[in-house]
Amino acid sequence: MQMFGENIGDKIGQEVKILIDTAYRDAQTLLQEHRDKLDRIAEALLQKEKINEQDFKKFFDE
Repeated sequence: MQMFGENIGDKIGQEVKILIDTAYRDAQTLLQEHRDKLDRIAEALLQKEKINEQDFKKFFDE
């Protein structure tokens, strides 16, 4: 059972793709902007294997 016409389904698919592409670009931008923090967190995790919330938040206070 089709709830809407094929054209509407295509339009919805296009809009979903736009949303996903935008979210992906936004995520890449955030990771690039905060790469220094990401690298420091990764290093801490390699050393300790775990960090708690308080330690994690310290990376963003610096």
